Amino acid sequence: MKSKYLLVFAILVLCLACSNNKTIKFEEFPIEEELKGRFVDKNYFLQTSEVLVLNETTALFYSLYNSNEVFYFVSLNDFSLLNVCGKIGKGPGELINAGYLSKTDDAIWLSDGMKQCIYKYPLKEAIYNENCLPDTSISTQEYGIVTPYIIKNDSLWVYAGETGEHILYKVQGTERVGLGMSHIFDPEDRLTDINRSFELFQKHPEKDLFALVYAWDDVLAIMNTKGEVLKRTEGPDMIQKPMENKENPNYPVKAYAEVHVDSNYIYGLYSGKKRGYSDENGEFVMTEPASIFVFNWEGEPIKRLNLEKPAYSFDLDPTHNRIITYSNYLDEEIVYYNYEFQ
Repeated sequence: MKSKYLLVFAILVLCLACSNNKTIKFEEFPIEEELKGRFVDKNYFLQTSEVLVLNETTALFYSLYNSNEVFYFVSLNDFSLLNVCGKIGKGPGELINAGYLSKTDDAIWLSDGMKQCIYKYPLKEAIYNENCLPDTSISTQEYGIVTPYIIKNDSLWVYAGETGEHILYKVQGTERVGLGMSHIFDPEDRLTDINRSFELFQKHPEKDLFALVYAWDDVLAIMNTKGEVLKRTEGPDMIQKPMENKENPNYPVKAYAEVHVDSNYIYGLYSGKKRGYSDENGEFVMTEPASIFVFNWEGEPIKRLNLEKPAYSFDLDPTHNRIITYSNYLDEEIVYYNYEFQ
């Protein structure tokens, strides 16, 4: 009997050790690097934009706040403006409430929350034709709120959606399947769920892995396409309960604003500050992130990149060994940083 208890105890200790090995907690990065910004002098105006590197020659600056078009295509060789399209309006193929952007090899995809669909814009036509309209769409009405998403074979494949017990949802035929169990979900606290749940994610270029980061928790999760969370990395600020900010509950601390990946690393645009504050006139002033955290695909913290200027968005330009950012902080707006990718 004694040996039986010892065996059970040994198994329990082993299980706890395995469970603990899935979580990494850290307070600082082993390497911290300061990046010097290069400002782009241009003769066109951009308004609060997300930047998306489309290929070796072209980047897209996408703005929710422009009054006429949302897509600005820019050459990566000299940052000249190639085309403007993506019309805002109520007509066929026009956008009422532009939402989340995604890309495939031959197309740009953009969701419209009001129309409850995702539009497909053929890439070559969008870059060069100012009258380009989407050539097809995917209805999202049956899936509820669709935030970041991935398109596969011209169909919705995986997306982050309404607050629930799962981290992501995978579309299989006419049904959706939950992937991963959320560390945030609380069935008795709907308000906190809504405020804290937003996550961003990217898929590994070759492997069946997702990298997920959270807007209000400094948490990185590595999850496979079956929904198994393989690693969970917490830190460096341990802002796990941002809605309990007693000093100013209206402006909680912001964690991640965006995430991009390559075959070796995960890059997360990180704030660690309140998302904004009220100035002396009572106007809301947004606080933009100024660091990019680099992790490997084991969830291990590798490097902290400190940007010279705060960034609203960023993307990787490995062809030219650059990180490209859009900044609301400057009139120049486009700022890039030379960076050697490994």
